[in-house]
Amino acid sequence: MAVPVSVSISPTSIVTSWTQLTTDADRGYDPITEYRVEKSTATSSGFNFVCSTTGSGSSCTDSATHPSGVVYYYRVAAKNSLGYGTYSDNLQITTDAFPDASVTLSQVGAVEPKSMTISWTALPTANDGRDPVIFYAVELSINSGTWNQLNFDFGTAYLTYTHTSATNFPGSATFQFRIRPKNGVGYSLSTSSTLSVLSDGVPNNMDPLTAGTVTPTTISFSWSDLTDQTKNGRDNPIFYQVEWYNQVTNPSSP
Repeated sequence: MAVPVSVSISPTSIVTSWTQLTTDADRGYDPITEYRVEKSTATSSGFNFVCSTTGSGSSCTDSATHPSGVVYYYRVAAKNSLGYGTYSDNLQITTDAFPDASVTLSQVGAVEPKSMTISWTALPTANDGRDPVIFYAVELSINSGTWNQLNFDFGTAYLTYTHTSATNFPGSATFQFRIRPKNGVGYSLSTSSTLSVLSDGVPNNMDPLTAGTVTPTTISFSWSDLTDQTKNGRDNPIFYQVEWYNQVTNPSSP
């Protein structure tokens, strides 16, 4: 017989089909009454019955649960009133596997007081376990704490995610994100590399003021603009508050 072909592969079923024997010589000059399919994890031994059809059948379904990433060999034989004929050559099938997590994350735009957005690259088909990715789980840890999954929109393989909060994020906190792809077999057994995003914090202490001119009615001074992201809480100042005290009339003031 001709080698059967694979119609579909999933974690819970493998469908194979074959070309029926049509000539009298191929049928042994006797009507075909059955096609029998067997499988094994070895090429030449250990074959077991999978399913069978009548003589008019041309496909059957293996409904067993198949572990991911396993190679199976299928073969089919025809039967007439004299018995089974020679089995076909093997059809090799590799079951779907879990995806890996080889995606790259990046930050999108600036961090807002109550929101931050990340994105990631789509998982290459060579890494999806021979089954398309249907969902990317986003996991978050804050300041090296417990990892928690943020999104549960199953069935949609978005490539961006915006993390929001009802209140302002904690100041100067480290938000670590990672991705775990999911296909029809399940979630990746590993996670992507992490992306660290820092929330805005309060500005650090200013550098000392620079004295200017002093008159009986005015005092001028200046300061350096706090634009260094390591000092301004990663958010440029929108206002500088100037305070003063009179040490003569308020000797106890700072």
